Amino acid sequence: EASAKKEGGKTSRALVLVVVEDVLEGSVDGGCDGLREFLNADGKQRAETGRESCVDGDDMEVSHLRSHIIYTSGTTGEPKGVVCEHRGLLAYMQSKALAHEIDSNSRVLLAAAITWDPSLGDIFSTLAQAALLCIAPRASLTTSLLDVLVQGRVTHVCTTPALWGLLDGSVSAADLPHLRVLALGGAALTASIVAKWSRALRLINTYGVTEATVYQTWHVCDGREEDEFKVVGRPFKDVLVKVEGDEGEGGAVEGEILVGGVQVAC
Repeated sequence: EASAKKEGGKTSRALVLVVVEDVLEGSVDGGCDGLREFLNADGKQRAETGRESCVDGDDMEVSHLRSHIIYTSGTTGEPKGVVCEHRGLLAYMQSKALAHEIDSNSRVLLAAAITWDPSLGDIFSTLAQAALLCIAPRASLTTSLLDVLVQGRVTHVCTTPALWGLLDGSVSAADLPHLRVLALGGAALTASIVAKWSRALRLINTYGVTEATVYQTWHVCDGREEDEFKVVGRPFKDVLVKVEGDEGEGGAVEGEILVGGVQVAC
């Protein structure tokens, strides 16, 4: 149990439970083989995926065993526990590494608290690429984020528009010479962030739900469209996304977003 907060007479708890079959011994050479063995876990319950790994290009067997349990934020009702599988986590971390262009030279900030599922992407996508995971005291992310980014020579950040907004008014791309990729999600992107940062670096708008392993769609903003901050983009390669509703003007559909694929929790 990581934290507890009482709201409206009710207590909600943020819980992260990581389920492992074995503990890795020694270092993970190259960041790939040991992590893959860990995620594949039990040889008795595996399924051929036929996918190519963004780590080394080999076909991989992915376990249907549970990888972790994490609670939703409760924004649509009561917080609920989500049980995710190894194959969903593996598919997500591979897709994120590709979308965020994480490689062995990357320095990725662990911006999310471990009670929030984006931390799983920060950790596993980084380690699988033999990249460096930059960990700072939680308080420093709100009080001295610029110092954290500069001193850590951070190249990749995945966080919320609210946290990035603490820097947005006083910092320019010139102040962050190492930063290459900025991914924002968890809340609506703003037009001002797109206008300021889309031409300076790789700005990604992310969207998704915890029930389908962190996030499922992404869009690289280039600042050419006036309302680009509203675009949530395309799904990852192992994710299916459909808008179920009534077709409106110009073929646009307004309705409920349906998500499918291996990232969906069991």
